[in-house]
Amino acid sequence: MKRMSATMCSTIIILAISGSTTAQSTQPTKLESELRDVLQQRWNALTRKDAKAYGALLDDDVLVPDNGSVYDKKTLIERVTTIKETSTEPRDLRVHGDNHAAVMVYRTTSHVLLAGQEITEELRVVESYAKRRGRWLLTARAESEIPNANRVAARVDPEVLDDYVGEYQISPGNVVKITREGDHLMEQGPDDPKPEEDLALSSNGFFQREQPGVLSFTRSPDGKVDAYVLWIYDSTIIGKRTTSRAESAHDADVRELERLEAVWNEAHEHGDATALDKLWADDMEVAVPKMPVMTKTDALKFARSGRMKFLSYRTSDIRVRVYDNAAVVTGQLQRTRSMNGQEISDDWRFTKTYVPEAGQWRVVSFHASEAARP
Repeated sequence: MKRMSATMCSTIIILAISGSTTAQSTQPTKLESELRDVLQQRWNALTRKDAKAYGALLDDDVLVPDNGSVYDKKTLIERVTTIKETSTEPRDLRVHGDNHAAVMVYRTTSHVLLAGQEITEELRVVESYAKRRGRWLLTARAESEIPNANRVAARVDPEVLDDYVGEYQISPGNVVKITREGDHLMEQGPDDPKPEEDLALSSNGFFQREQPGVLSFTRSPDGKVDAYVLWIYDSTIIGKRTTSRAESAHDADVRELERLEAVWNEAHEHGDATALDKLWADDMEVAVPKMPVMTKTDALKFARSGRMKFLSYRTSDIRVRVYDNAAVVTGQLQRTRSMNGQEISDDWRFTKTYVPEAGQWRVVSFHASEAARP
């Protein structure tokens, strides 16, 4: 499920760069060059832990929100000696402004050492500047995390992923569909136009690239997966499982067989022998009232002869049953045909057997008998 990042910074970006020019050309604008230079000076001061040089690049009224706190110039300068963070060169940089005020938006990778290990964080940063006495000074800065941008995915056995395949209802009328494509787990929320990949943290923990949140699944006491659990921001979204992989596959087979029944009917009504050839298995057998038993070759020859034309071909009371390697469709068939200048109507009960061949259901047997009269 696509997980939108709802941060204040996102709004700032939209407002700040409306109508802005982007630094896509090989020759940066004068404004971009000036702001890049100021940013580099500030980073260099942080690296040297030079509080005086860093403070000289800040406006007196500067405000910077960070992790729930808001820092002014005094507290920002105090933090210079304690910050253990470095950043890569700015990327995807955009600038907008004039000779008095400007906004710069860029992407960077933050590196922080924690207990001897490096933690990286991908950030989108918005900085506002004002020109005071000929110098650009930082007046505000806000950043938003781009989650899981560089996280390395773990590998999970596809058979484990199969346990999670199914549909999960997160609220009435809203269903999350989990599928597997090869060794990838795919997720499609109620508002998603297409499935998004869920990358593995572990055998029961998943994330999406550049999206917040961690997904896991719970199991019932008998060991079967019964719920989808998404932890995102301060919320937990839970979806109760409504269908499993087996149930989803069964439903898909039923829908496909219902579609093929419509193909069968239309092909007969329109005399489309090519469609029937694709639908019938090579060893199909047909047994209907007042006709000899026919093979596929016999039935196709008869269909192509044009000796009989259907004026209508309708089925009802359809029941579809799917088994491991076969499916059975039963129902009532009412058809009207023209043959040798006469119109003849039939009312039959039929049984049709399908088998899977090369990934497609094909009819291997069709048997019909006269329907019982009321």
